[in-house]
Amino acid sequence: MTLTDTPVLPSGYALHHLESATSTMDEARSLVAPNPDLAQVVWADTQTGGRGRRGRNWVSPAGNLYMTVAVRNEVPLAHAAECSFVAALALHSALIDLRPPLADKLSLKWPNDVLIGGAKVAGLLLELEAGGRWILIGCGVNVASSPDGMPYRTTSLLAEDAYVPAGQLLQSFVVELQKWRTLWLHDGFSPIRSAWLNHAKGLGAEVTANLSDRSVTGVFQDLDTDGALRLRRPDGEIMTISAGDIIFPNSADVRG
Repeated sequence: MTLTDTPVLPSGYALHHLESATSTMDEARSLVAPNPDLAQVVWADTQTGGRGRRGRNWVSPAGNLYMTVAVRNEVPLAHAAECSFVAALALHSALIDLRPPLADKLSLKWPNDVLIGGAKVAGLLLELEAGGRWILIGCGVNVASSPDGMPYRTTSLLAEDAYVPAGQLLQSFVVELQKWRTLWLHDGFSPIRSAWLNHAKGLGAEVTANLSDRSVTGVFQDLDTDGALRLRRPDGEIMTISAGDIIFPNSADVRG
């Protein structure tokens, strides 16, 4: 596949490539109702209103990959959030498939980031639509550039000598997403959880979880059966965290 080629997607996926979009998530949301029989893939060269977790703005300059995949939800709503781990594994696999030397540098950060050498190269966002009948998987990858002024280190594929054209990465991601999603739907979350933990940043080390009302520090024990992070506190208590930001206070991953 060359830079000018249109990505070739598996059967059942419709691709929409836009020069600019407010957000690929919003574009995908508008497509699912009139196209109930196809998964929708929206790819934009730039976004003017991209967002990350908790409504945070997502800087979206040209040259990077901004996409959303909308797929039918085939699991109970209580398990839909597990798809964020499925998507992280798909992106991890796609990057290694396209650039094998990254294998020793890539890691996954709970709940939804992909790191190269401890620096963020990609983020994922999961939303539900139509009463939970659709899962929208947003994916942003720093292909050619990474944002400055963040409270954590960032990098890009170009900066890591691992540049991949955005369309080529999109194609590989969708293919891998289908593989990992099939495993999830067939065998449940257990193999997804195990595979994700194999690549987890900070597993077994001290981390700090910034919650909505406080920060807590402990050892990143593992994930529970729903994907929540289990933190072992200094007194031995196991704390389960369903939402929060994880930082690594004893490493170079945090600036400032």
